[in-house]
Amino acid sequence: MFEFRSPRDRALLCGPGPSRRDFLQVGSLAAVGLSLPQYARAAAEGKVRPGCEDRSCIMIFNLGGPSHI
Repeated sequence: MFEFRSPRDRALLCGPGPSRRDFLQVGSLAAVGLSLPQYARAAAEGKVRPGCEDRSCIMIFNLGGPSHI
């Protein structure tokens, strides 16, 4: 079994690898990439109303509440 004594040693043996920021960027690009064709199709069919204003917003702030529900 390998023992890594420091992050520098691990980087030398395994390479830098992707960071958390890289995963977030790829995930957000995937979400936009999947929804963009659907939005374009809906806009072409006239299902999207341009200039529609949002009138209200409900914001729920749970201080110390569930983390990922």
